[in-house]
Amino acid sequence: MFQRLSTYTHWAIFVLLCFCISFVQSQNFNQKYIDSTIAELNVINETKQFRQKQISLNNYIHQQSEVIQLEIYEYVFQHSQTDFPHLIDGYVNLLEKQKNISKAVDLHLKTAWNYINKSDKKALYYADQALKLSETHHFYTGIAKSIEIKGLYYEIIFGDVEKASVFYFKAIEICKKHQLSYVGDMYHTLGVLFHTSDNYKKAQLYYEMAYEKAKKQNNVVLLKSCYINLGSIHSSLENFSIAESYFLKSLEIPENEYYNYDAFANLGNLYLRQQDFQKALPYLERASEIHPNNPDADINLRFLIDAKTNSGDTLMMKMIINRAENAIHTIPSLRDKSLLLRSISDYYKTTGDFEKAFSFNDAYLNSYEQLIENHKNETLLELEAKYQSEKIKTTLAKKEKEQTLLLIGGGILLMSTIGFYFFHRKRLQYKNTIQQQKIKELTQKNKLLAMESIIEGQEAERLRIAQDLHDSLGGLLSSVKAHFTIFKNQFDKDEKLDITQKTYQLIDASCIEVRRISHNMTPHFFNLVGLEGYLEDIAEQLSRSGTNVTVDIHNLSESTDTAKRITIFRLIQEILSNIRKHAEAKNILIQLISSEKEIQLIIEDDGCGFDYEKACKNKGLGLKNINSRVDFLEGTIQWESIINEGTTITINIPLDR
Repeated sequence: MFQRLSTYTHWAIFVLLCFCISFVQSQNFNQKYIDSTIAELNVINETKQFRQKQISLNNYIHQQSEVIQLEIYEYVFQHSQTDFPHLIDGYVNLLEKQKNISKAVDLHLKTAWNYINKSDKKALYYADQALKLSETHHFYTGIAKSIEIKGLYYEIIFGDVEKASVFYFKAIEICKKHQLSYVGDMYHTLGVLFHTSDNYKKAQLYYEMAYEKAKKQNNVVLLKSCYINLGSIHSSLENFSIAESYFLKSLEIPENEYYNYDAFANLGNLYLRQQDFQKALPYLERASEIHPNNPDADINLRFLIDAKTNSGDTLMMKMIINRAENAIHTIPSLRDKSLLLRSISDYYKTTGDFEKAFSFNDAYLNSYEQLIENHKNETLLELEAKYQSEKIKTTLAKKEKEQTLLLIGGGILLMSTIGFYFFHRKRLQYKNTIQQQKIKELTQKNKLLAMESIIEGQEAERLRIAQDLHDSLGGLLSSVKAHFTIFKNQFDKDEKLDITQKTYQLIDASCIEVRRISHNMTPHFFNLVGLEGYLEDIAEQLSRSGTNVTVDIHNLSESTDTAKRITIFRLIQEILSNIRKHAEAKNILIQLISSEKEIQLIIEDDGCGFDYEKACKNKGLGLKNINSRVDFLEGTIQWESIINEGTTITINIPLDR
């Protein structure tokens, strides 16, 4: 849906155009042999045979003159549907010999982009090759592009925005240092990163910066992408009329018609948000049509499924769902994959196929958890703050150097100037200290805001799933139980069998389990009974499973703000979940002690214990979640664990912040 400025697609088209221009001159080679070899390579699946065929073709090429070699390479890469690693090196060496470094670098980057779309780590190899070639020839645009594509590898395949952002900010610094026009494309790429992290304010800022650069450079390709993504931002913010105008503006630009598919997807989604399904469907059908110029056809299926599901349109749905289920295994982006899984799950829920609905919902939740873990918004904001901080430091250092030189020169003439110099320097250092303090405060504020957004998002998702469990499956099980009760009463009169009683018990247990899951996933139950009631309830649940739980609560106030109480509630949930999974404890002590200034939470168990430092190095999700929630509450946490003796966790949470 996001119009990622496919610079790499542009490179591919640029390379193909260059191929066509030079190729029309003449064909002084055995075209029939080349065509048959390309056809065989496009269908060969066996690795050894594929490699040998490439080597054979490469040997034939090297027997020709350099002019003919260039013609053959251009012809092969123009007409093939497959990447030929054994031919790329020869082609790059020839281009490098002819001083055509830009084209050689773009060939490596185009190959890297193709491997990213296949979720293949070979993409990093070709990105490194492009970087090495660019550095050797001081080709700074190539250096920036190579660093960018390494960031795209981590962002698209792994959803790791932290690693990706490091590469993007580095590429921007190179563009600024060498005054490269490519800085506009980098602003756009950074905008997409914030966009996919749902930070619309930052995304809009960078899209607008890219838009200004595109207008100044008359870069219609970048301009078209900016229109689409600015429209997507306003659509998410429900500024529907503004969003629609941006999408329509993008369609007015005749260049790069393959971007129109992204505009169709966004327009369809815009009308879908407004419940105008009849208006949305034609655009979404075009956005999901299979076409060489539409690489996101399968990704856009989720919008089409949502529109048809909500409008009750069942035409061709079986075929669409089958295509979507197959597409899940080929979509490289973790975000796009998770959203498609959710749409499929919602479709099966409306058809009453709850088994498939829950299966796809589980897959969606697994992807969503991984996405939340990788999309570290607070880290991204810290990196951006650091980037802005470095800019301020550079400016201050430059000014300080200029003023110091001036004062030294003046000091030769008058002693009073020396006094003024020290006074001015002291003042400048004071300003610098104040500025650094402001930057630190801003970074901390952004970190807390990002953490709050993540927690709110998780709570909203838990609430949605819990409501689905309660309203859909819970209601269904209750109806089954009621009907079965009637059947059981009649059956027991005729037959003295215990099978009806066992079945009744299983249905009753299922109802209880659905209520338990629903209560654990939403704070509604928590809101009714409070922290104390929740701890007593969970102690009773653990006792039934064979674990003795002692709850000790002192002076707990109900006046604590809701967000903090919910976070403490989730914190205790996470700790007890870790104990159940790993500790093998027979006894658990939970102490909650409140004073005027803080709440102290102590949880002890007599389980197997663990090595805390080793567990942290293993990057376990449970420990990270616990420590992150304590940080969000601005509290402190102390871990004391002894192998085979147990673990004590002490958490102090301030109430005055």
